[in-house]
Amino acid sequence: MRLVIFSSAPAPVLDHLLWRLDLDLREVEVAGVLYETARPTLPLAGRVRRTIRLISNPLFVRYALHKGARACLTRLERMADSALRVLHAAPHDPNGPALSLEELVAKWQTHGIRFHVTGDLHDAVSRTFVQSLDADVGLVYGTRILRPALFEIPRRGSINIHKHRLPDYRGGGAPGLWELADGRSDQTVTVHRVVQAVDAGAVLGERTFPIEPLDTLESVQLKADVVSVDLLIDVLRDEALGRTVERPQAPGGRLFRGVPPHELYAIARRIRRSRRAWRPSHMRPLHKRIARLPLLLLRAVRNRRRRRTGTFPVIVLFHHLVADRPKHMGLPTAQIARHIRYLKKHYRIVSLEEAIARLRSGPIDAPTVVLTFDDGYAENFNGLRAVAELERVPVTVCVCTAHVAARSELAHDLARGERGFSSMGWDEVRYLDRHGVTIASHTRTHFDCGQGDYARLVEEIAGSKRDLEVALGREVMAFAFPKGMPQNIPPLANGLAMQHYPVVMSAACGPNVAPMQPPMEIRRYALPDSLLELELQLQELLDPPVPPRPIAGGLAVPSTAVRSARG
Repeated sequence: MRLVIFSSAPAPVLDHLLWRLDLDLREVEVAGVLYETARPTLPLAGRVRRTIRLISNPLFVRYALHKGARACLTRLERMADSALRVLHAAPHDPNGPALSLEELVAKWQTHGIRFHVTGDLHDAVSRTFVQSLDADVGLVYGTRILRPALFEIPRRGSINIHKHRLPDYRGGGAPGLWELADGRSDQTVTVHRVVQAVDAGAVLGERTFPIEPLDTLESVQLKADVVSVDLLIDVLRDEALGRTVERPQAPGGRLFRGVPPHELYAIARRIRRSRRAWRPSHMRPLHKRIARLPLLLLRAVRNRRRRRTGTFPVIVLFHHLVADRPKHMGLPTAQIARHIRYLKKHYRIVSLEEAIARLRSGPIDAPTVVLTFDDGYAENFNGLRAVAELERVPVTVCVCTAHVAARSELAHDLARGERGFSSMGWDEVRYLDRHGVTIASHTRTHFDCGQGDYARLVEEIAGSKRDLEVALGREVMAFAFPKGMPQNIPPLANGLAMQHYPVVMSAACGPNVAPMQPPMEIRRYALPDSLLELELQLQELLDPPVPPRPIAGGLAVPSTAVRSARG
Protein backbone atom coordinates (compact mmCIF):
# COMPACT_ATOMS: atom_id res chain seq x y z
CA MET A 1 0.00 0.00 0.00
CA ARG A 2 1.34 3.41 -1.03
CA LEU A 3 1.10 6.22 1.53
CA VAL A 4 1.40 9.99 1.21
CA ILE A 5 1.96 12.05 4.36
CA PHE A 6 0.64 15.59 4.79
CA SER A 7 2.61 17.28 7.56
CA SER A 8 3.78 20.50 9.17
CA ALA A 9 5.27 18.76 12.21
CA PRO A 10 8.76 19.79 13.43
CA ALA A 11 11.50 17.92 11.60
CA PRO A 12 12.50 15.68 14.58
CA VAL A 13 8.84 14.68 15.11
CA LEU A 14 8.32 13.77 11.46
CA ASP A 15 11.66 11.96 11.47
CA HIS A 16 10.46 9.82 14.39
CA LEU A 17 7.30 8.88 12.48
CA LEU A 18 9.23 7.96 9.32
CA TRP A 19 11.71 5.93 11.39
CA ARG A 20 8.89 3.95 13.01
CA LEU A 21 7.11 3.35 9.70
CA ASP A 22 10.33 2.19 8.07
CA LEU A 23 11.17 -0.16 10.93
CA ASP A 24 7.76 -1.53 11.88
CA LEU A 25 5.52 -1.42 8.82
CA ARG A 26 6.86 -3.41 5.89
CA GLU A 27 3.33 -3.67 4.45
CA VAL A 28 3.31 0.05 3.59
CA GLU A 29 5.52 2.12 1.27
CA VAL A 30 5.80 5.83 2.03
CA ALA A 31 5.59 7.26 -1.49
CA GLY A 32 6.05 10.90 -0.54
CA VAL A 33 5.64 13.72 1.94
CA LEU A 34 3.88 17.02 1.29
CA TYR A 35 5.36 19.37 3.86
CA GLU A 36 4.02 22.84 4.62
CA THR A 37 6.42 25.28 6.26
CA ALA A 38 5.26 27.71 8.93
CA ARG A 39 2.63 30.09 7.63
CA PRO A 40 3.14 33.87 8.00
CA THR A 41 2.07 35.28 11.33
CA LEU A 42 -0.24 38.23 11.74
CA PRO A 43 1.48 41.47 10.55
CA LEU A 44 2.72 43.87 13.21
CA ALA A 45 -0.17 46.30 12.68
CA GLY A 46 -2.65 43.49 13.14
CA ARG A 47 -0.91 42.31 16.31
CA VAL A 48 -1.03 45.86 17.70
CA ARG A 49 -4.76 46.15 16.94
CA ARG A 50 -5.41 42.79 18.59
CA THR A 51 -3.45 43.80 21.70
CA ILE A 52 -5.41 47.07 21.99
CA ARG A 53 -8.67 45.17 21.62
CA LEU A 54 -7.76 42.63 24.34
CA ILE A 55 -5.83 44.82 26.79
CA SER A 56 -8.88 45.19 29.04
CA ASN A 57 -9.14 41.39 29.41
CA PRO A 58 -7.35 40.29 32.65
CA LEU A 59 -6.67 36.82 31.17
CA PHE A 60 -4.90 38.37 28.20
CA VAL A 61 -2.82 40.65 30.44
CA ARG A 62 -1.77 37.70 32.57
CA TYR A 63 -0.91 35.72 29.45
CA ALA A 64 1.16 38.58 28.03
CA LEU A 65 3.07 38.93 31.32
CA HIS A 66 3.67 35.18 31.32
CA LYS A 67 5.12 35.29 27.81
CA GLY A 68 7.36 38.20 28.77
CA ALA A 69 8.59 36.38 31.87
CA ARG A 70 9.23 33.22 29.82
CA ALA A 71 11.28 35.22 27.32
CA CYS A 72 13.41 36.63 30.15
CA LEU A 73 13.87 33.18 31.70
CA THR A 74 14.86 31.75 28.33
CA ARG A 75 17.53 34.42 27.97
CA LEU A 76 18.83 33.69 31.49
CA GLU A 77 18.87 29.95 30.75
CA ARG A 78 20.97 30.57 27.65
CA MET A 79 23.44 32.59 29.68
CA ALA A 80 23.59 29.81 32.30
CA ASP A 81 24.07 27.22 29.55
CA SER A 82 27.00 29.19 28.16
CA ALA A 83 28.60 29.40 31.61
CA LEU A 84 28.13 25.66 32.15
CA ARG A 85 29.72 24.85 28.80
CA VAL A 86 32.80 26.79 29.91
CA LEU A 87 32.79 24.95 33.24
CA HIS A 88 32.37 21.55 31.55
CA ALA A 89 34.83 22.33 28.73
CA ALA A 90 32.11 20.87 26.52
CA PRO A 91 31.38 21.53 22.84
CA HIS A 92 28.38 23.72 22.00
CA ASP A 93 26.29 20.75 20.80
CA PRO A 94 27.78 17.62 22.39
CA ASN A 95 25.12 15.45 20.72
CA GLY A 96 24.96 17.40 17.47
CA PRO A 97 22.46 20.11 16.49
CA ALA A 98 18.76 19.39 16.19
CA LEU A 99 17.70 17.85 12.90
CA SER A 100 16.84 20.53 10.34
CA LEU A 101 14.17 20.25 7.66
CA GLU A 102 16.84 20.19 4.96
CA GLU A 103 18.65 17.31 6.69
CA LEU A 104 15.36 15.45 7.14
CA VAL A 105 14.55 15.73 3.43
CA ALA A 106 18.04 14.63 2.37
CA LYS A 107 18.00 11.70 4.80
CA TRP A 108 14.68 10.20 3.69
CA GLN A 109 15.12 10.91 -0.01
CA THR A 110 17.95 8.37 0.11
CA HIS A 111 15.25 5.87 1.23
CA GLY A 112 13.21 6.59 -1.90
CA ILE A 113 10.69 8.98 -0.30
CA ARG A 114 9.82 12.00 -2.45
CA PHE A 115 9.34 15.39 -0.77
CA HIS A 116 7.61 18.59 -1.76
CA VAL A 117 8.16 21.50 0.65
CA THR A 118 5.77 24.39 0.20
CA GLY A 119 4.36 27.45 1.89
CA ASP A 120 0.81 26.47 0.84
CA LEU A 121 -0.15 22.81 0.65
CA HIS A 122 -3.38 23.67 -1.17
CA ASP A 123 -1.76 25.33 -4.19
CA ALA A 124 -1.84 23.75 -7.66
CA VAL A 125 1.79 22.54 -7.53
CA SER A 126 1.14 20.70 -4.25
CA ARG A 127 -1.96 18.99 -5.63
CA THR A 128 -0.07 17.94 -8.73
CA PHE A 129 2.71 16.50 -6.55
CA VAL A 130 0.24 14.41 -4.55
CA GLN A 131 -1.47 13.17 -7.73
CA SER A 132 1.90 12.08 -9.14
CA LEU A 133 2.52 9.79 -6.15
CA ASP A 134 -0.37 7.44 -7.07
CA ALA A 135 -1.04 6.91 -3.34
CA ASP A 136 -3.64 4.59 -1.88
CA VAL A 137 -4.00 6.42 1.46
CA GLY A 138 -3.12 9.84 2.79
CA LEU A 139 -1.98 10.44 6.38
CA VAL A 140 -2.64 13.83 7.98
CA TYR A 141 0.09 14.31 10.57
CA GLY A 142 0.32 17.67 12.31
CA THR A 143 -1.13 20.07 9.73
CA ARG A 144 -3.85 22.67 9.59
CA ILE A 145 -7.30 21.52 8.45
CA LEU A 146 -7.14 20.21 4.86
CA ARG A 147 -9.62 20.80 2.07
CA PRO A 148 -11.34 17.89 0.28
CA ALA A 149 -9.55 18.78 -2.97
CA LEU A 150 -6.34 17.60 -1.29
CA PHE A 151 -7.25 14.86 1.19
CA GLU A 152 -9.49 13.06 -1.35
CA ILE A 153 -6.71 12.62 -3.93
CA PRO A 154 -5.48 9.23 -2.57
CA ARG A 155 -7.67 6.36 -3.84
CA ARG A 156 -8.98 5.42 -0.40
CA GLY A 157 -9.02 8.93 0.99
CA SER A 158 -7.04 10.01 4.06
CA ILE A 159 -6.80 9.24 7.75
CA ASN A 160 -5.89 11.46 10.69
CA ILE A 161 -4.36 10.89 14.12
CA HIS A 162 -6.35 12.78 16.77
CA LYS A 163 -4.93 12.78 20.30
CA HIS A 164 -8.29 12.86 22.08
CA ARG A 165 -11.33 10.62 22.39
CA LEU A 166 -13.93 11.04 19.65
CA PRO A 167 -16.55 12.39 19.50
CA ASP A 168 -16.04 13.79 23.03
CA TYR A 169 -13.27 16.23 22.10
CA ARG A 170 -13.10 17.28 18.46
CA GLY A 171 -10.93 20.06 17.11
CA GLY A 172 -7.75 21.51 18.63
CA GLY A 173 -6.09 21.46 22.03
CA ALA A 174 -2.99 19.74 23.37
CA PRO A 175 -3.35 16.10 24.50
CA GLY A 176 -4.70 16.02 28.03
CA LEU A 177 -5.89 19.63 28.05
CA TRP A 178 -9.63 18.99 27.89
CA GLU A 179 -9.37 15.66 29.71
CA LEU A 180 -7.51 17.11 32.69
CA ALA A 181 -9.80 20.13 32.74
CA ASP A 182 -12.76 17.73 32.95
CA GLY A 183 -11.09 15.61 35.66
CA ARG A 184 -10.91 12.46 33.52
CA SER A 185 -8.75 9.55 34.61
CA ASP A 186 -7.63 8.43 31.15
CA GLN A 187 -6.36 9.76 27.85
CA THR A 188 -7.34 8.38 24.45
CA VAL A 189 -5.75 8.74 21.03
CA THR A 190 -7.84 8.05 17.93
CA VAL A 191 -7.28 7.37 14.23
CA HIS A 192 -10.23 8.29 11.99
CA ARG A 193 -11.18 8.87 8.37
CA VAL A 194 -10.86 12.45 7.19
CA VAL A 195 -14.10 14.07 6.05
CA GLN A 196 -15.02 17.69 5.48
CA ALA A 197 -16.48 18.16 8.97
CA VAL A 198 -13.76 18.53 11.63
CA ASP A 199 -12.76 15.19 13.23
CA ALA A 200 -16.12 13.65 12.28
CA GLY A 201 -15.02 10.65 10.18
CA ALA A 202 -15.43 7.00 11.11
CA VAL A 203 -13.09 5.74 13.84
CA LEU A 204 -10.53 3.15 12.68
CA GLY A 205 -8.82 2.57 16.00
CA GLU A 206 -8.24 4.02 19.43
CA ARG A 207 -5.92 3.43 22.36
CA THR A 208 -6.29 4.58 25.96
CA PHE A 209 -3.79 4.97 28.79
CA PRO A 210 -4.39 6.12 32.38
CA ILE A 211 -3.82 9.67 33.60
CA GLU A 212 -1.86 9.05 36.81
CA PRO A 213 -1.72 11.23 39.96
CA LEU A 214 1.65 12.78 39.02
CA ASP A 215 0.88 13.32 35.35
CA THR A 216 1.22 16.82 33.94
CA LEU A 217 0.16 18.25 30.61
CA GLU A 218 3.71 17.65 29.40
CA SER A 219 3.84 14.00 30.45
CA VAL A 220 0.41 13.24 28.97
CA GLN A 221 1.51 14.81 25.70
CA LEU A 222 4.77 12.84 25.63
CA LYS A 223 2.97 9.56 26.17
CA ALA A 224 0.22 10.45 23.72
CA ASP A 225 2.84 11.18 21.05
CA VAL A 226 4.47 7.76 21.27
CA VAL A 227 1.23 5.80 21.82
CA SER A 228 -0.38 7.51 18.83
CA VAL A 229 2.40 6.27 16.54
CA ASP A 230 1.92 2.74 17.92
CA LEU A 231 -1.79 2.97 17.09
CA LEU A 232 -1.16 4.50 13.68
CA ILE A 233 1.09 1.60 12.69
CA ASP A 234 -1.56 -0.95 13.72
CA VAL A 235 -4.28 0.91 11.77
CA LEU A 236 -2.15 1.25 8.63
CA ARG A 237 -1.23 -2.42 8.76
CA ASP A 238 -4.90 -3.39 8.99
CA GLU A 239 -5.69 -1.02 6.11
CA ALA A 240 -2.97 -2.59 3.97
CA LEU A 241 -4.13 -6.14 4.75
CA GLY A 242 -7.82 -5.41 4.29
CA ARG A 243 -8.70 -5.93 7.95
CA THR A 244 -10.00 -2.43 8.70
CA VAL A 245 -13.13 -2.17 10.84
CA GLU A 246 -14.78 1.26 10.75
CA ARG A 247 -16.98 2.57 13.56
CA PRO A 248 -19.16 5.58 12.79
CA GLN A 249 -19.00 8.21 15.51
CA ALA A 250 -21.92 8.59 17.86
CA PRO A 251 -23.69 11.95 17.90
CA GLY A 252 -22.74 14.55 20.46
CA GLY A 253 -19.39 15.65 21.78
CA ARG A 254 -17.81 19.08 21.73
CA LEU A 255 -15.89 20.95 19.04
CA PHE A 256 -12.96 23.13 20.14
CA ARG A 257 -11.94 25.47 17.36
CA GLY A 258 -10.35 28.89 17.38
CA VAL A 259 -9.77 29.02 21.16
CA PRO A 260 -7.56 32.09 21.79
CA PRO A 261 -4.07 31.44 23.23
CA HIS A 262 -4.77 33.40 26.41
CA GLU A 263 -7.80 31.21 27.15
CA LEU A 264 -5.75 28.03 26.54
CA TYR A 265 -3.10 29.43 28.90
CA ALA A 266 -5.73 30.06 31.58
CA ILE A 267 -7.01 26.48 31.30
CA ALA A 268 -3.49 25.05 31.50
CA ARG A 269 -2.78 27.26 34.55
CA ARG A 270 -5.86 25.97 36.34
CA ILE A 271 -4.83 22.40 35.56
CA ARG A 272 -1.32 22.94 36.98
CA ARG A 273 -2.77 24.33 40.19
CA SER A 274 -5.20 21.43 40.57
CA ARG A 275 -2.67 18.65 40.03
CA ARG A 276 -0.65 16.99 42.75
CA ALA A 277 2.84 18.48 42.74
CA TRP A 278 5.84 16.15 42.70
CA ARG A 279 8.72 17.00 45.01
CA PRO A 280 12.19 15.50 44.47
CA SER A 281 13.89 13.50 47.17
CA HIS A 282 17.35 14.90 47.89
CA MET A 283 20.48 12.86 48.42
CA ARG A 284 22.06 15.56 50.59
CA PRO A 285 20.69 18.25 52.95
CA LEU A 286 20.37 21.74 51.49
CA HIS A 287 23.39 23.16 53.32
CA LYS A 288 25.64 20.39 51.96
CA ARG A 289 24.41 20.97 48.42
CA ILE A 290 25.08 24.69 48.73
CA ALA A 291 28.51 24.03 50.22
CA ARG A 292 29.47 21.99 47.14
CA LEU A 293 28.46 24.64 44.62
CA PRO A 294 31.75 26.63 44.83
CA LEU A 295 33.62 23.41 44.09
CA LEU A 296 32.07 23.42 40.61
CA LEU A 297 34.32 26.34 39.72
CA LEU A 298 37.39 24.29 40.62
CA ARG A 299 36.24 21.59 38.19
CA ALA A 300 36.66 23.99 35.25
CA VAL A 301 40.47 23.63 35.30
CA ARG A 302 40.27 19.85 35.54
CA ASN A 303 37.71 19.64 32.75
CA ARG A 304 39.78 21.88 30.47
CA ARG A 305 42.74 19.54 30.98
CA ARG A 306 40.57 16.50 30.26
CA ARG A 307 39.37 17.99 27.00
CA ARG A 308 42.90 18.91 25.92
CA THR A 309 44.20 15.40 26.66
CA GLY A 310 41.05 13.44 25.67
CA THR A 311 40.79 11.90 29.15
CA PHE A 312 37.19 12.56 30.19
CA PRO A 313 35.74 9.60 32.07
CA VAL A 314 32.49 7.89 31.13
CA ILE A 315 29.86 8.49 33.82
CA VAL A 316 27.23 5.73 33.92
CA LEU A 317 23.95 6.60 35.65
CA PHE A 318 21.34 4.11 36.79
CA HIS A 319 17.71 4.50 37.74
CA HIS A 320 14.73 2.17 37.96
CA LEU A 321 11.26 3.40 37.12
CA VAL A 322 9.74 6.22 35.08
CA ALA A 323 6.16 6.42 36.35
CA ASP A 324 3.57 9.04 37.13
CA ARG A 325 2.27 7.52 40.34
CA PRO A 326 4.08 7.58 43.67
CA LYS A 327 6.73 4.92 44.16
CA HIS A 328 10.03 4.52 45.92
CA MET A 329 12.78 4.82 43.27
CA GLY A 330 10.30 6.28 40.77
CA LEU A 331 10.68 9.43 38.69
CA PRO A 332 7.82 11.15 36.81
CA THR A 333 7.90 11.32 33.02
CA ALA A 334 8.13 15.13 32.96
CA GLN A 335 11.12 15.08 35.32
CA ILE A 336 13.06 12.46 33.36
CA ALA A 337 12.37 14.60 30.27
CA ARG A 338 13.96 17.59 32.05
CA HIS A 339 16.96 15.45 32.99
CA ILE A 340 17.50 14.15 29.46
CA ARG A 341 17.12 17.59 27.85
CA TYR A 342 19.65 18.99 30.31
CA LEU A 343 22.06 16.14 29.59
CA LYS A 344 21.66 16.59 25.82
CA LYS A 345 22.71 20.24 26.13
CA HIS A 346 25.75 19.67 28.33
CA TYR A 347 26.93 16.04 28.04
CA ARG A 348 27.46 13.59 25.24
CA ILE A 349 24.94 10.76 25.74
CA VAL A 350 26.17 7.49 24.24
CA SER A 351 24.96 3.91 24.18
CA LEU A 352 26.62 1.33 26.39
CA GLU A 353 28.22 -0.22 23.29
CA GLU A 354 29.73 3.09 22.22
CA ALA A 355 30.94 3.77 25.77
CA ILE A 356 32.73 0.42 25.85
CA ALA A 357 34.40 1.15 22.52
CA ARG A 358 35.55 4.57 23.76
CA LEU A 359 36.81 3.12 27.04
CA ARG A 360 38.86 0.52 25.17
CA SER A 361 40.62 2.89 22.81
CA GLY A 362 39.95 6.51 23.78
CA PRO A 363 40.33 9.40 23.47
CA ILE A 364 37.21 10.78 25.14
CA ASP A 365 37.19 14.49 24.35
CA ALA A 366 33.79 15.54 25.78
CA PRO A 367 31.94 14.87 29.05
CA THR A 368 30.19 11.56 28.37
CA VAL A 369 27.19 9.87 30.00
CA VAL A 370 25.43 6.50 29.70
CA LEU A 371 21.84 6.05 30.93
CA THR A 372 20.80 2.68 32.39
CA PHE A 373 17.50 1.57 33.94
CA ASP A 374 17.29 -1.52 36.14
CA ASP A 375 14.54 -4.06 36.89
CA GLY A 376 12.59 -3.82 33.60
CA TYR A 377 9.37 -2.27 34.89
CA ALA A 378 6.39 -2.37 32.50
CA GLU A 379 5.62 1.31 33.05
CA ASN A 380 8.96 2.20 31.50
CA PHE A 381 7.55 1.02 28.18
CA ASN A 382 5.41 4.17 27.98
CA GLY A 383 7.11 6.66 30.33
CA LEU A 384 10.79 6.06 29.57
CA ARG A 385 10.16 5.22 25.92
CA ALA A 386 8.13 8.40 25.42
CA VAL A 387 11.16 10.49 26.38
CA ALA A 388 14.08 8.39 25.11
CA GLU A 389 12.50 7.54 21.76
CA LEU A 390 11.20 11.01 20.96
CA GLU A 391 14.44 12.66 22.15
CA ARG A 392 16.41 9.95 20.29
CA VAL A 393 18.81 9.21 23.13
CA PRO A 394 20.30 5.73 23.71
CA VAL A 395 19.45 3.89 26.94
CA THR A 396 20.17 0.50 28.47
CA VAL A 397 17.43 -1.52 30.19
CA CYS A 398 18.48 -4.32 32.57
CA VAL A 399 15.78 -7.00 32.95
CA CYS A 400 15.13 -9.98 35.20
CA THR A 401 14.21 -12.77 32.81
CA ALA A 402 11.96 -14.82 35.12
CA HIS A 403 9.93 -11.72 35.92
CA VAL A 404 9.74 -10.88 32.20
CA ALA A 405 8.42 -14.37 31.42
CA ALA A 406 5.75 -14.10 34.13
CA ARG A 407 5.16 -10.31 33.95
CA SER A 408 5.37 -10.50 37.73
CA GLU A 409 6.06 -7.99 40.48
CA LEU A 410 9.42 -7.82 42.25
CA ALA A 411 9.87 -9.02 45.81
CA HIS A 412 11.41 -5.77 47.08
CA ASP A 413 8.32 -3.83 45.91
CA LEU A 414 5.96 -6.27 47.60
CA ALA A 415 7.99 -6.03 50.80
CA ARG A 416 7.41 -2.25 50.78
CA GLY A 417 3.70 -2.68 50.10
CA GLU A 418 4.03 -1.19 46.60
CA ARG A 419 1.67 -3.21 44.44
CA GLY A 420 0.91 -3.10 40.74
CA PHE A 421 4.45 -2.44 39.46
CA SER A 422 5.00 -5.51 37.30
CA SER A 423 7.74 -6.35 34.83
CA MET A 424 7.38 -5.78 31.11
CA GLY A 425 6.92 -8.94 29.02
CA TRP A 426 8.93 -10.45 26.20
CA ASP A 427 7.04 -8.53 23.50
CA GLU A 428 8.08 -5.22 25.06
CA VAL A 429 11.68 -6.39 25.58
CA ARG A 430 11.92 -7.46 21.93
CA TYR A 431 10.43 -4.14 20.81
CA LEU A 432 13.04 -2.18 22.79
CA ASP A 433 15.84 -4.37 21.44
CA ARG A 434 14.63 -3.87 17.86
CA HIS A 435 14.41 -0.09 18.35
CA GLY A 436 17.95 0.49 19.52
CA VAL A 437 17.69 0.00 23.28
CA THR A 438 20.52 -2.06 24.79
CA ILE A 439 19.10 -5.00 26.75
CA ALA A 440 21.23 -6.26 29.64
CA SER A 441 20.79 -9.04 32.19
CA HIS A 442 19.82 -8.34 35.79
CA THR A 443 19.65 -12.03 36.89
CA ARG A 444 16.51 -14.11 36.56
CA THR A 445 14.73 -13.12 39.77
CA HIS A 446 16.52 -9.95 40.97
CA PHE A 447 18.63 -12.25 43.10
CA ASP A 448 21.05 -10.88 45.70
CA CYS A 449 24.25 -12.52 44.47
CA GLY A 450 25.85 -12.02 47.88
CA GLN A 451 23.76 -14.87 49.27
CA GLY A 452 23.94 -17.69 46.75
CA ASP A 453 25.89 -20.91 46.35
CA TYR A 454 27.53 -22.02 43.10
CA ALA A 455 24.45 -23.59 41.60
CA ARG A 456 22.17 -20.66 42.34
CA LEU A 457 24.68 -18.13 41.02
CA VAL A 458 25.05 -20.10 37.80
CA GLU A 459 21.27 -20.23 37.39
CA GLU A 460 20.83 -16.51 38.01
CA ILE A 461 23.89 -15.04 36.27
CA ALA A 462 24.54 -17.38 33.37
CA GLY A 463 20.96 -18.62 33.09
CA SER A 464 19.59 -15.13 32.58
CA LYS A 465 22.09 -14.59 29.75
CA ARG A 466 20.87 -17.77 28.08
CA ASP A 467 17.22 -16.68 28.49
CA LEU A 468 17.89 -13.34 26.83
CA GLU A 469 19.92 -14.74 23.96
CA VAL A 470 17.22 -17.28 23.13
CA ALA A 471 14.51 -14.60 23.25
CA LEU A 472 16.44 -11.94 21.30
CA GLY A 473 18.39 -14.15 18.93
CA ARG A 474 21.71 -12.44 19.59
CA GLU A 475 24.54 -12.22 22.10
CA VAL A 476 23.96 -10.26 25.31
CA MET A 477 27.07 -8.36 26.37
CA ALA A 478 26.22 -6.78 29.73
CA PHE A 479 25.14 -7.81 33.22
CA ALA A 480 24.12 -5.58 36.14
CA PHE A 481 24.28 -6.91 39.69
CA PRO A 482 21.03 -6.38 41.64
CA LYS A 483 21.62 -4.00 44.56
CA GLY A 484 25.15 -3.74 43.19
CA MET A 485 27.09 -2.84 46.34
CA PRO A 486 30.28 -4.64 47.44
CA GLN A 487 28.39 -6.90 49.84
CA ASN A 488 26.19 -8.04 46.96
CA ILE A 489 29.17 -8.91 44.71
CA PRO A 490 31.39 -11.53 46.37
CA PRO A 491 34.45 -12.71 44.42
CA LEU A 492 32.73 -15.91 43.29
CA ALA A 493 29.75 -14.06 41.77
CA ASN A 494 31.99 -11.40 40.24
CA GLY A 495 34.25 -14.02 38.68
CA LEU A 496 31.34 -15.97 37.25
CA ALA A 497 29.78 -12.82 35.77
CA MET A 498 33.05 -11.80 34.16
CA GLN A 499 33.50 -15.22 32.61
CA HIS A 500 30.19 -14.85 30.78
CA TYR A 501 29.78 -11.13 30.07
CA PRO A 502 32.28 -8.66 28.59
CA VAL A 503 30.70 -5.92 30.73
CA VAL A 504 29.66 -6.23 34.37
CA MET A 505 27.97 -3.26 36.05
CA SER A 506 27.71 -2.48 39.76
CA ALA A 507 26.22 0.32 41.84
CA ALA A 508 29.67 1.24 43.14
CA CYS A 509 30.13 4.98 42.68
CA GLY A 510 32.86 6.31 40.48
CA PRO A 511 33.90 7.35 36.97
CA ASN A 512 35.09 4.89 34.34
CA VAL A 513 38.44 5.90 32.88
CA ALA A 514 40.07 4.71 29.65
CA PRO A 515 41.87 2.56 28.77
CA MET A 516 39.92 -0.50 29.92
CA GLN A 517 39.82 -3.97 28.44
CA PRO A 518 37.14 -6.67 28.73
CA PRO A 519 36.02 -8.05 31.00
CA MET A 520 35.17 -4.58 32.28
CA GLU A 521 33.73 -3.69 35.67
CA ILE A 522 31.63 -0.61 35.05
CA ARG A 523 30.80 1.56 38.06
CA ARG A 524 27.56 3.51 38.15
CA TYR A 525 26.12 6.47 40.02
CA ALA A 526 22.48 6.63 41.05
CA LEU A 527 20.51 9.16 39.00
CA PRO A 528 19.37 11.88 41.45
CA ASP A 529 15.86 13.30 41.45
CA SER A 530 16.91 16.97 41.15
CA LEU A 531 18.87 18.67 38.38
CA LEU A 532 21.22 20.38 40.84
CA GLU A 533 22.24 17.08 42.38
CA LEU A 534 22.53 15.56 38.92
CA GLU A 535 25.08 18.20 37.99
CA LEU A 536 26.97 17.73 41.26
CA GLN A 537 26.96 13.97 40.72
CA LEU A 538 28.25 14.24 37.16
CA GLN A 539 31.08 16.45 38.37
CA GLU A 540 31.90 13.81 41.02
CA LEU A 541 31.06 16.09 43.95
CA LEU A 542 28.49 13.98 45.80
CA ASP A 543 29.53 10.37 46.34
CA PRO A 544 33.22 9.57 46.75
CA PRO A 545 34.45 6.99 44.22
CA VAL A 546 34.62 3.39 45.40
CA PRO A 547 38.06 1.87 44.61
CA PRO A 548 37.76 -0.58 41.70
CA ARG A 549 37.94 -4.24 42.66
CA PRO A 550 40.60 -6.46 41.05
CA ILE A 551 39.52 -8.04 37.78
CA ALA A 552 38.23 -11.48 38.68
CA GLY A 553 38.14 -13.04 35.23
CA GLY A 554 40.80 -15.56 36.25
CA LEU A 555 39.10 -16.57 39.48
CA ALA A 556 38.77 -20.33 39.82
CA VAL A 557 35.16 -21.43 39.47
CA PRO A 558 34.19 -25.11 39.77
CA SER A 559 34.22 -26.67 36.30
CA THR A 560 30.78 -28.19 36.83
CA ALA A 561 29.36 -24.72 37.39
CA VAL A 562 31.00 -23.37 34.23
CA ARG A 563 29.77 -26.31 32.13
CA SER A 564 26.25 -25.78 33.46
CA ALA A 565 26.38 -22.05 32.78
CA ARG A 566 27.43 -22.62 29.17
CA GLY A 567 24.65 -25.11 28.61
